[in-house]
Amino acid sequence: MVAPKTFDEHRAYLHQMVWLKLWFVWYWLREHREETFRTVLRERVDIYRKLDLNPGGVNPARVDWDNPRWLALEAEAERLYLIYRGDISALRFESEAFEVFRAEIDARVARDLADATEDERYDYGSIRFDLQAGSRRACIHIRNMVAPISLFADPAYLPECLLEMMRRRKRWGRRNWRRIPG
Repeated sequence: MVAPKTFDEHRAYLHQMVWLKLWFVWYWLREHREETFRTVLRERVDIYRKLDLNPGGVNPARVDWDNPRWLALEAEAERLYLIYRGDISALRFESEAFEVFRAEIDARVARDLADATEDERYDYGSIRFDLQAGSRRACIHIRNMVAPISLFADPAYLPECLLEMMRRRKRWGRRNWRRIPG
């Protein structure tokens, strides 16, 4: 039996995830100069859900991009990006932008731990599959349902989750799988 994730473990997870997302923002914008910082922060990474200003559960029905607290955090992170975008690495941006979000992340930890409803949606081990309403897009979400053990401790675990999803979805029909854009 796997012990439940502790407060400290979840806080460390959230810190590492936001740090990784900030790294991605910095590198993505180096290669995709046509995109704005705001667009990348809102549409390519998922920092908002990791913050206390998100009033909903782990997956809110709606994101309030006009929340004054969010706008202030976003503006400060963008200010730091503009300072450090010419650096040879993302390290200074990551570390300073992380501090912009840290208090909001830390304030979120207890609420995330109390929200067990999200775990119920992962019916393929550590994988959840969603078809987006009114769209031809499908989203595959991965969540470490064996925590605190790593998803990668057993190299066969995550592939088995994917195979199980594919086996069960096969009943859905091969034609429908092909309609999901690739």
